[in-house]
Amino acid sequence: MTDDPKPAEMAVKPAPDPIWTRLSVVWLVPLIALAITLGVAWKTYSDRGVLIEIDFADAFGLAPGETPLKFREVEVGRVETVGFNADLSSVRIGVRVHKDVAPYIDAAARFWLVRPQVSAQGISRLDTVLSGTFIEGFWDSTPEGEPGIFTGLDQPPVAPDPTKGTWIE
Repeated sequence: MTDDPKPAEMAVKPAPDPIWTRLSVVWLVPLIALAITLGVAWKTYSDRGVLIEIDFADAFGLAPGETPLKFREVEVGRVETVGFNADLSSVRIGVRVHKDVAPYIDAAARFWLVRPQVSAQGISRLDTVLSGTFIEGFWDSTPEGEPGIFTGLDQPPVAPDPTKGTWIE
């Protein structure tokens, strides 16, 4: 009698049920809430606008999240950051501009701070006593180039729109 070696017996058990049959319907609620949250977050991120940077001599009266950027007395952005430029020679203001206005802000754009002023000519911009300092900007209606880093004017221009008025040389 010879004992021939036999292969080991294979353990056989039934396959587990697919995962979708083991999940409870209760898990759909958090999954739907997660999908809605991600959708809202993406919408907020994609609609937030473009960040431009403006260098000013000082930041007196500017506050992140509060100070608006205005174009023709309409708010088109809001100050997001206040800091210094690389060599600490001026203050760099980060302004988040509405995305529909951003294509028009190009290298020819000009920005200045609007504050109440008392001079020999009189008192101007008293409205800023209650509303606070804001940044005024002017640019043309032709979309050109990408917005970048701008240097703010120390004084408001005599006429913000150079295409209107008479030039005397």
